[in-house]
Amino acid sequence: MVCAGVLRGLLLFSLFYSGLWGVEGKTLDQNTLPRAIKFLRQNYQSGSANQVAIAFNAPVDKCADYLDNNFLHTYPGRTVRNALNSAQRLYVGQELIAAKPRPIPGIIPPRNQHSEYVLLKLPTINTSPMKQLLNKDKTGCVVFYTYNSPCTSTCIRPGSCYNIIDALDMFKQHNGPKAFVFTEVWKHDCDKDISTNLREVLKRVPLYRCRDNNNCVACTADNLNSCTRK
Repeated sequence: MVCAGVLRGLLLFSLFYSGLWGVEGKTLDQNTLPRAIKFLRQNYQSGSANQVAIAFNAPVDKCADYLDNNFLHTYPGRTVRNALNSAQRLYVGQELIAAKPRPIPGIIPPRNQHSEYVLLKLPTINTSPMKQLLNKDKTGCVVFYTYNSPCTSTCIRPGSCYNIIDALDMFKQHNGPKAFVFTEVWKHDCDKDISTNLREVLKRVPLYRCRDNNNCVACTADNLNSCTRK
């Protein structure tokens, strides 16, 4: 006789890998993202238009209903925001990390390390908060959220010393469902066609746009131009 706990586990496994997460469990269904992004913004973003990057790696059996299971509630908003407002502009938890733009030491006039760069490449790619987060659960469902799209002048410009393109390769090795999500097009890119640059992201991790109306759209090679319009 099979016990109820085993049956429940088999049912969950079947649900998560038979369509809810997409083909072969590698991509997140865009309908599961809106409430996650809404939660991240409401609890961890200081101001509705201020840049922040946040990532979590949730156990796959909690990912579809992580709010009901209090997964994200284990990271109090005040604690995360206090860390983001510290000199390091960085929060590192067991299953959630976050960063705000951070001043580059010794640079005049002042310039910032972008929040995506802080999470993905500091101090190195292999020792970065994002790499460590991925290593903690190699089959968990991962969401990397940045309020503004990565800028085309540095973050996703090939050859830039502050680009994050090579760091995004780490997502290729992750065996669980995953998503790279943004809300707004970076203000300095609004008059540009950023689709070519964003293809570098799309080559490495499924890309989504979740706007303020909480609707999330999968950005694909076919709709990338419309997906990135202001």
